[in-house]
Order: sequence, then structure tokens, then C-alpha cells
Amino acid sequence: MKTTGLLTLAAAMFALPLAAEVDLSAYQAVDPQANIASNGTFETFWAGRNHLPYWGKTSPNVLQDKTIKHSGNASLKIGNVEKGYASAAFKLGKIADLKDDLLIRGYCKYENISNDPKASPFIGIWTYTDKNRNSRTFPMVKVPAGSGDWFYFEKVLKVDALKAAAQAAAPQAVTCALRINMYLQPGWIWLDDIEIIPLKKK
Repeated sequence: MKTTGLLTLAAAMFALPLAAEVDLSAYQAVDPQANIASNGTFETFWAGRNHLPYWGKTSPNVLQDKTIKHSGNASLKIGNVEKGYASAAFKLGKIADLKDDLLIRGYCKYENISNDPKASPFIGIWTYTDKNRNSRTFPMVKVPAGSGDWFYFEKVLKVDALKAAAQAAAPQAVTCALRINMYLQPGWIWLDDIEIIPLKKK
């Protein structure tokens, strides 16, 4: 997968009304049992194969951490990226097939994050062309510079807005994923208890 222009892609998306502040009044009650983010607690990791089930990972710097975690026995740890990038991504499939808005929530902890805006950690929606090349990115969570304990994040992905943006993208976006991406970032972030829950409108 080509990674050229990652910073330009991310910077261009902050203004889009995609990841709305959470207002669930238009939806039916949230059903945690409907969570589609398999292994979002990161309890399962095949160390022998360096594989994170259900989440594609790109680098040895994407780790399971059994010492620092929000709950359970483990969390996902990404960082210390001196060259290029390290990422993990949960595929959401074809954008055209998405039917419901998605509640995306979880917990993040961070340590020694650089204040260089070019190296800001990315947590959000990453889209791809039909040839699996990068298209447009939609940041959903801002990780501050420095160090901090676990904080909760919660955003609603507006699927209609995503579809409109995908159609307008050049090259056109066809598929998407929830992606955690670290680019030239010496610090670390931890993710845990990630949930992606389809929302049913009233």
C-alpha cells in the first residue's frame, strides 16, 4: 500500500463535518451487544506470528501490552516510529455498503508525544481506492502532546457524509477502516476497549 502524502491527506480532513460531536437523541438506545469491532480489547495476539487478529498491523512497533491496559489483560501499544509509519486498522468494508451511522468509542493513553503537528497520532477513518491505495482520511480523536493517563473518546461517524466525501475524493474512495496511525512519532499511545456500534435511527 502506498503511503505518499499521508500528512496532506490528514490535514485536509479536519474541517469536514464527518465525525460529529456525540448527540444520540436521534437514535434508538445504544446496544453494546451490537459492537462490530472484533478484538477491540486486544486480548488476542498471536505473538509467534506477530499477528493481531481482525486488525491489520504494519510494523513490529504495533504491540500487545499486558502491563499497561485500561481493562482486562491487555491493550494495543503503538509508537517509537523513527522512520515511516506504524499502524493498525479494523476494516469496515465498502463505503457504499454502509447503512447505519457508527458510534466509535474507546480509551487512549499517551506518553512523550511530540508537539510537531506533522507527527500527530491519527485515530479515525482511513479510506482506500479500489486498488487499495490511500484516498482521504478523517481524524476523529485528538491526542495531545506530552503524556497523559487514559481518556475516553466517543464520536459518531455520519455515513452519509462519508459517502459524499468518498464520491468527491480524487482518487475516489471505495473502502474504509478505523485506523490508528503513527508517523515519525517518538512517543507511544495505547488503545483499549474499542467499540464500533451501528446506530439505528428512531
